Amino acid sequence: MFLRSIVLVLLSLAGCISTQQRLPHQIAVRSHGSMSCSGALVNKNQIIVPSDCIMSGSSTDVQVRYDNITSKHDSGEIYRVNQIRYHPQSVFVDHNKDHIYHRYALLTLDRKINEPKGFKGAKVPKGEVTLTEGQICTTIRENWDLPSSENPHFFPRIENFLVQIMNDTWCQKYHSDFYDSNHICAEPVDSKNSWEVCSAAGAALVCDDQLVGVCSSRALALFIIIIVALIGAVRGAVFAKKWWKRRRSAEEGEDSNAGNSQAPIVKKRLRSLDTFRGLCIVLMVFVNSGAGGYSFLEHATWNGIHFADFIFPWFLWIMGVCIPMSVKSQIARNVSKTDMLLNVLRRSLTLFAIGVCLNTIWGAQLENLRIFGVLQRFGVAFFVVASFHIIFRKVGNLAPQNRIARTVHDVRILLPEWTIMIGILIVHLALIFGLSVPGCGRGYLGPGGMHEMTRYNHCIGGAAGYIDRVILTNDHIYQHPTAKKVYGSEAFDPEGVFGCLMSIFQVFLGLQCGMILLIHSDWRARVRRWTIWGVLSAFIGGALCEFHKEDGLIPINKNMWSLSFVLVTSGLAFILLAVLYVIVDVRGVWRGTPLIQAGMNAIIIYVGHQVFHKMLPWHWSIGPMNTHFVRLLESGWNTMLWVGIAYYLYMRKLFYSI
Repeated sequence: MFLRSIVLVLLSLAGCISTQQRLPHQIAVRSHGSMSCSGALVNKNQIIVPSDCIMSGSSTDVQVRYDNITSKHDSGEIYRVNQIRYHPQSVFVDHNKDHIYHRYALLTLDRKINEPKGFKGAKVPKGEVTLTEGQICTTIRENWDLPSSENPHFFPRIENFLVQIMNDTWCQKYHSDFYDSNHICAEPVDSKNSWEVCSAAGAALVCDDQLVGVCSSRALALFIIIIVALIGAVRGAVFAKKWWKRRRSAEEGEDSNAGNSQAPIVKKRLRSLDTFRGLCIVLMVFVNSGAGGYSFLEHATWNGIHFADFIFPWFLWIMGVCIPMSVKSQIARNVSKTDMLLNVLRRSLTLFAIGVCLNTIWGAQLENLRIFGVLQRFGVAFFVVASFHIIFRKVGNLAPQNRIARTVHDVRILLPEWTIMIGILIVHLALIFGLSVPGCGRGYLGPGGMHEMTRYNHCIGGAAGYIDRVILTNDHIYQHPTAKKVYGSEAFDPEGVFGCLMSIFQVFLGLQCGMILLIHSDWRARVRRWTIWGVLSAFIGGALCEFHKEDGLIPINKNMWSLSFVLVTSGLAFILLAVLYVIVDVRGVWRGTPLIQAGMNAIIIYVGHQVFHKMLPWHWSIGPMNTHFVRLLESGWNTMLWVGIAYYLYMRKLFYSI
């Protein structure tokens, strides 16, 4: 109770509590060159709309009208959008078992809107909004009228209605399939029908004069300050302890022994690579812990790339970097290729088996067991890439004397493998754009559901989703993709069978990085080549998506593991490793602590944080947990605890690898 009081005081100081409720004014909005939708006028230069209204448009112009339905399609003033802030959550409406999902966005326009007479809009909160059970709030929903002679374009109508904040257990009881800690539980005040509303923090929910869910980054900034302060305190304590030991040793004439105590506890290895791996696992734990509820830190709904979307492909890429070094080490020990292939098979099967076991944490229903997952994709990609590298690897292959040939030797030595990878790319693209999917046609790359006015309702992922459903059946793939909450899409597995093709290519790009490390001994040559590979890969990936989130030839899409996604994430991985290599290994400015400790026990941290996901002391909750501040504390605590465990294992010289 004391801790809860402290948290509420902090939230109050952050400006999270306000008074007096206002209704947003109903408007009709048309994204220039895109679909029509309803919205709400919030402030003099801000409107809130479902993100679908702007997601499919390539322009940042919007057309605003105060009439919900008009016969003239082009009426309304056009505004330029200066800023788009997406709400982090979704709104779920269950009306006669008709599930509708919306994700809202706050648009800041280039000038003030001509407000209707007497309008007083809801305010965008400066901090978080704390809700209490029984509180009355206002939310909005869309109603679509059928086309008529007067309204051939059927703008949707927005409706305001009052809801009452309910206890979380109510939604968990009646909406257990959809409700989680990211949602706010509410029901209509005057509803006489048997339907309920679970309204998330990101909906256009107005409580006490403020839009719940559209928050500033003050909580994130405060959280970062706290983390930096904690790290500084720990580092200061460690420095003070070392200084005290050195002083005592100097007084006792034991300087030499003190120097010996600084020797590394593990054999020499590429510290920057372990640091990179540690960065990925720490960020993965943070994101899987909720990332404070910030949408830009979570996965993109469909097209586009968010912060969390980099982590998994970077892990795969790093695994590829390690393959040539591992093979070289085994060759030096005179291990036969047969034994190396058997070891690769063992490791791949182990990864796959652990991944399947992790899929059963919430119960093992064999008739709908999800077969593929994160570790399963690791296993498949590692088996293919490592096996080909072992098969084609030549012992004692000397670098050529010719300068030009020596410059491209790291690519030439992998030509047989590059030939296979290009073949995989051709097969992947041929299936994506050439396979005729029943009811969907060829080349559809969208999320299905309500996308493009339900024209491709059952076509999520196009050929990729269709191939996975044919091979695995619908019961054995992931049932809750990110697109489901926004578009009402069907099941789709972002780690399914078909996506393994591009994951294999991603691991191979990492292997190319590892070959540069082996062949070129000068650090400048390594950094120069990694930078060139990174810039070229990222540029080609950007060109494939035409440097747009939507409408490109091959959009950046983590769910489908598109070619542009692979190239962009791999390009940034090349550059990031080059930077870490200079800082950690070459200059020695930073030794990688505490990330390097996490990187050397990544598999333990990953499996551990999955198994203990809902257990103390890693996870906890206090109150409704509907503010960024509290959720950042919980996510940060869980992350730092696993970093501490990794550091303890490192100090005890306990390491585990598959």
